[in-house]
Amino acid sequence: MRGILFRQVMLAALIASCGFSQAVRAQTAPADPVEIVFWESIRDSKNRADFEEYLKHFPNGTFAGLARNRIQALEAPVAAPKPPSPPPPPENKAMALLPGVWICLDSSNQFQMSVSWNAANRRFEGILTANGRQSGRVGFSVGELIWIGTPTSNPDLVAEQQMYRTLFFGMSSPSWLQGTINLNNSSRNELVTNYARFRRIQ
Repeated sequence: MRGILFRQVMLAALIASCGFSQAVRAQTAPADPVEIVFWESIRDSKNRADFEEYLKHFPNGTFAGLARNRIQALEAPVAAPKPPSPPPPPENKAMALLPGVWICLDSSNQFQMSVSWNAANRRFEGILTANGRQSGRVGFSVGELIWIGTPTSNPDLVAEQQMYRTLFFGMSSPSWLQGTINLNNSSRNELVTNYARFRRIQ
C-alpha cells in the first residue's frame, strides 16, 4: 500500500513539477518536487507510519526534521485529565463546631453520633455510633446515617435533617424531620438542634 502511495505521489509530482511557485525556484537548493508533493499529502496526517515512510525515501529531506518531530509527538502518551479537586470545606462556624462525637442529653435516649464533613455531598453527616434506649427499640442501627447538616449562605445557619423512626406492628419506618439550626445557640461542647441537645464527648 505504501509503495502504491509513493508511486502515486511521484506521478503527481511529475505532473505538478512545471507549476512550482517563483519562491521555490528562487531557493538556493530547491527541494525535490516529488518530496514536496509527498510532504503535502501527509503533513496533516495523524499516522506516524506516513512520516516514517517519508523519512525512508527522504532521510535528509527538507522536511526531515519536521517529520521526526511529528513522529515523536504521535508517540507521546496522552496524559489523562486530572480529576477535579474536591471543593474546600466551608470556612464558618459550622466547621468549627459540628465535627466530632456527640451524645444526646435526653436521659431516656442517650444515643451517640459521629459528625464529619462529606466533601462529595457538601454537607455534614452524623452516623449513629451507639444506640440509646428508645432508638434501639424503634429499629435504629449502628452505622446508619441519622443526621445531615447542610451549610447555607448564612454562616450562622445550617439546614438540618434528622432521621425519625416509628415502630408499627413490628415494622420500623424511617422519615426525615427538617429544620434550621442557629449555631449561635450552640458552643464547642454543646450542640442544640431543633430536636435534641447534645454534649461533645470527642
